Amino acid sequence: MALSFGGSIAKYDMEITKILQETADNEKNNITNYIALKEFTQQGGKKYNKELLQILESRNLELKHKLENKERQNEALLIILEYLNTLEKNKYCRLNIQEIVNKIVFLENEIKMLRNII
Repeated sequence: MALSFGGSIAKYDMEITKILQETADNEKNNITNYIALKEFTQQGGKKYNKELLQILESRNLELKHKLENKERQNEALLIILEYLNTLEKNKYCRLNIQEIVNKIVFLENEIKMLRNII
């Protein structure tokens, strides 16, 4: 039996949610592994130091790239928030403003965390 239009959309929504969760988990694992690798190279690991430093440097570049992307997202959201504040005439606009403020706070926390790690 074929899925209805709504059923197929729900199926794809579940798949997208699963992929986004896996991506978030993968990013957390990458950060945890980076921290562990950084600590290991600082404590010793002289035997593998050259290879470890190369891996550490590549992961550091990835985190810096992620940090730059989050900073750009934050700047864009601030611009949108400024624009919405000029329009603030209806309830829907106020809801959008609160969503954007929440996203900005979330991004700023992630930016602080990444800066502390790097």
